[in-house]
Amino acid sequence: MNVLPNRIGFYKPLAQISKGEMATIYQARDVRNQSLVALKVLSTKFAHNPSIADNFAMQALTTQKLRHPGIVAIYDSGFADGFVYMAMEFAEGGTLKEWLLDRNGPPRLDEALAVLEKMADALDYVHENGYLHGNLSSSNILLTNDGRILLSDFRGQH
Repeated sequence: MNVLPNRIGFYKPLAQISKGEMATIYQARDVRNQSLVALKVLSTKFAHNPSIADNFAMQALTTQKLRHPGIVAIYDSGFADGFVYMAMEFAEGGTLKEWLLDRNGPPRLDEALAVLEKMADALDYVHENGYLHGNLSSSNILLTNDGRILLSDFRGQH
């Protein structure tokens, strides 16, 4: 059983969304304005490794520079209460990977083309601004309930 941290900076974790080797993502509440965020927290086993912590911070900074409706918004990042974190836009629709796995077969052509068109638009913007995504996968493409597609998990490559 995973125990949620009580608080990380201004954020109150509510539920674990996903867990990887490097980081855990929580649905969290910003206690300042009560908004929901996705809180990505670097694993404690990596938090004191300067190279990994710097890469995590670079990921947040890179994403903050990229302002586009198809790129997840980063609201805050830093170190608080023993955790290295970044607070970002919460995509209530989950990941493209989850959406594909939950279906009873492949998406219709029009659905697939709509997703690809939105991803391509966001990637064009990224490339036009001199960046690469560096880790494009269905787990790093987020869906919102209003039909937006958000690229996430940038690696800070320029």
